[in-house]
Amino acid sequence: MPKVSVVMPVYNGEAFLFDSISSMLCQTYADFELVIIDDASHDGSGEMVSRFSDRRIVYRRLAENGGSAIATNEGHRLAGGTYIAHMDQDDVAPPDRLQKQAEFLERHRTVTVLGGMMSLFGQGAGEARVPLRDGEIKAGLLAGIGHVYNPTVMFRRGFSQRHGLHFRPALKQAADWGYFAEVLLCGGRFANIDAVLLRHRIHARQQSQSVPAVDAELSVMRARILALFYPCLSGRECAALAPLLQWIAPSPLTRDALTDGLEVLAKAYAWKKRSAAGEDRKALDRYLGACRRRAEAALAQTRTV
Repeated sequence: MPKVSVVMPVYNGEAFLFDSISSMLCQTYADFELVIIDDASHDGSGEMVSRFSDRRIVYRRLAENGGSAIATNEGHRLAGGTYIAHMDQDDVAPPDRLQKQAEFLERHRTVTVLGGMMSLFGQGAGEARVPLRDGEIKAGLLAGIGHVYNPTVMFRRGFSQRHGLHFRPALKQAADWGYFAEVLLCGGRFANIDAVLLRHRIHARQQSQSVPAVDAELSVMRARILALFYPCLSGRECAALAPLLQWIAPSPLTRDALTDGLEVLAKAYAWKKRSAAGEDRKALDRYLGACRRRAEAALAQTRTV
């Protein structure tokens, strides 16, 4: 079996798929397979894949469209490598991406999930950066931002199998965050390489990152992380605080919910003991402080209505 399995979910990706596949087949690291899961595309994605006669490509077409999470899980199921890497259908990988990550994981046996930086191109430009160290990444997982970029990751398949981890379709576009949160809760460790591992294409057809329809699911997952980081909080308190910590596309909260959440937030902020997970407490304090200021401003607005 190959050392690395690259999992690429595809849905109507014909426009950019050639560049993405080509970038993987030109890797300096040779011991890999490219597992392409076609999520019932109705464009020419399948025909595009068939243009590549390369034994490293494993192609599977799903009978019906189920979403990216289901396609990703199928890719994980078919993967045979020691390591699994993720790749998006419209991105481009530098030639040394897999080599850098595989060598890092060989040297750092305690790291479970490894990501890196992205350069942006297309309808946007710049560099997207994330923290390097495990503790800061774990603090970012509570926030749901600033942790790891899913299309840059490579992780240990054995860890995922031992703990029965998978992408949860109910989390929609946030399914990757849910997966990494489960890695955290199961005792995994994270790292990011200070190097660009992916050229991330910005274009109009990308899915929105707003996930208001799954706020309840997000709050349940976030409450579990809170219970790990803040054992001083009860289950009810974790549930009350979790909605205040939804940084991206937060839903409006009632005055009572804001008041209760701010009371719990003050209790959490006073807790300074690091958990066994090794999260960065200073990063957590900064995040809680930002959430407190935003919630206080929202509460003040309710009093003027």
